[in-house]
Amino acid sequence: MTNKTERFFTWVWRVNALILLAIAIFALIGVGVIAYDIGMFANRDRPQSQVAEVAGTDLIAEELKLGSFSVISGTDYLYAELAAPSRYIGSGSSDGLGTARNLLFFDTKSKKAHWLFENTDSDILSWRMVYNEPRRNMTDEKESRLYAIGMILQLAEHEEEPSADRSRSLVFVSPDGKGVSPLVDSIDSQLGQYHTDSETVLIFYVRDGSMNVLDVDPINAVVRSDSPLSVED
Repeated sequence: MTNKTERFFTWVWRVNALILLAIAIFALIGVGVIAYDIGMFANRDRPQSQVAEVAGTDLIAEELKLGSFSVISGTDYLYAELAAPSRYIGSGSSDGLGTARNLLFFDTKSKKAHWLFENTDSDILSWRMVYNEPRRNMTDEKESRLYAIGMILQLAEHEEEPSADRSRSLVFVSPDGKGVSPLVDSIDSQLGQYHTDSETVLIFYVRDGSMNVLDVDPINAVVRSDSPLSVED
């Protein structure tokens, strides 16, 4: 009886040992997969990290990186953002970039590039393309007629640790990146914009706690009106 009991527990120990070994192997595989994923994240933007100088700008000295080029619809231009590396893994940025500091425009015909701004003193908090007509209820035929007529940028003076109340401005940029037209200065934040028709873009923003409406002519890059939001009597 004793021998049978000893053999029983011997087999139990052996089975337990095999289970522990299997758990250890799966744990090692899991650690390896996680390490691989982390390595992929760290290296996914390695091509950009190899770029040291672009169009006369020393990226290493300024600790900046150039993102991937995007098409400016209906034009011969591409653009790419220049930014510091993202501080946050969960930022959702596909190329690991933080807030943009400049935009690089590239002419596909002349093969020449130029910077939007002469320096990197500003943070480009947001930018949105403006097209020749609103992008609503688009059919394939209408989509094929779309082309960019400019970009609306929200800017703020660059700060290493941005303050919540820093002043911002809005500018209209031509699709070739060679023209910058001021729209409004000293605002608290932009709330959005609405392209009503081919000749009108409405921009909603906050200044001193009050909501305002900016009526912009995107064809001529001029402001028609700038007034607090009002209600009907």
